[in-house]
Amino acid sequence: MVPMRREDERSLWLNYALAAKLVADPDGVIERAKKRLQRLRSIHRHSGRWFDLWEDALNDGPPAVLAIMTDRSDLGQVMRSSSPIIGIGLLGEEERMQVLNAFRAYWNAAHPRNVGVNRDGTTYTVDS
Repeated sequence: MVPMRREDERSLWLNYALAAKLVADPDGVIERAKKRLQRLRSIHRHSGRWFDLWEDALNDGPPAVLAIMTDRSDLGQVMRSSSPIIGIGLLGEEERMQVLNAFRAYWNAAHPRNVGVNRDGTTYTVDS
């Protein structure tokens, strides 16, 4: 598995929590995401390609949406950055903070502070 940058893995963890909401209420979440996608399209016209992929996934159903939400590839990260699932109120603030705190604990235990990860997955050492 290719290492991810901190912010990319943080986004992935939030999407894991959102994926649980999708599994619990697939029709409701997909309907809300489709409405949000329409709003996003009217605001961010330059992201048409990514929004087209999201629209296809939403129309294909939960397995296709979950595949994007949990994809560790560069494409998965780009897709998460344009996600219509974000911003529809699935996670309350307390739940969001719980996920972020769990992620922070995981990250700090798994990654020494003097090691970074480049976008291509290679690591580098920071001199202290």
